[in-house]
Amino acid sequence: MGTLTLTELQDELRSNLGERTDVSTARLTRFLNQAQTKIARRSNWRELRKIERQTLTYSGTALTDRFYAFSNLDNSNPRLTHSIVVRDSTQSWKLYPLPQRGADINLPVRDLYPTNKPRWYIQWGDQYEWTPVPDKAYSMEFRLTIWPAALTGSNTSDLDEKDDLILLDASRRAFRSLGFHDSALAMAKDYEIEMTDAIVDDATKPDIFATVGNSSSFSDATSAYWADPFIRRVP
Repeated sequence: MGTLTLTELQDELRSNLGERTDVSTARLTRFLNQAQTKIARRSNWRELRKIERQTLTYSGTALTDRFYAFSNLDNSNPRLTHSIVVRDSTQSWKLYPLPQRGADINLPVRDLYPTNKPRWYIQWGDQYEWTPVPDKAYSMEFRLTIWPAALTGSNTSDLDEKDDLILLDASRRAFRSLGFHDSALAMAKDYEIEMTDAIVDDATKPDIFATVGNSSSFSDATSAYWADPFIRRVP
């Protein structure tokens, strides 16, 4: 999360503008929210990556059950879908993304085919489309990157420790709108320097992955080695 509230960000932004009183608070808020959106577009930030579980609503009507609107998600405006896993009591599996062009060629009327366990999904507009159409109300786990919520009231930004970036880009926008292009350019240069540092810091992965198949690394995981996905041979 961020550190500064919306009011504090507005105060800092107005200070950057030389305490001008001819720029309304509403405009300052718009500059700040536009800056926040721009930062979110720049990278797949760790703090915006979410996992959520949802159980599909099953109606028994294939044309209805074929689609799942983003509005059903807790994070109802996802920016990116990284994976969807069906969590079933007897077996769980990953759904695979399916390009709509290939799906429309090979399975043109998907709601007329027999219902079954969904294996693929198409992301189109503001909804998912399942193929095959589900035959019951499955539980699904979504890995998503979301958009940050708009700054309002006493809330801080969903972006973690990026208040400086928000202020730099909001200041750039404000200076440009007022016709101070040299000041806007100076803010843009500082913004790019700070953004590069933030991306490098976010991309650092200190937890080195373990090699799948090295049974000694997982010898204490379970005595039932045949059920351990990390053991590919008899120890």
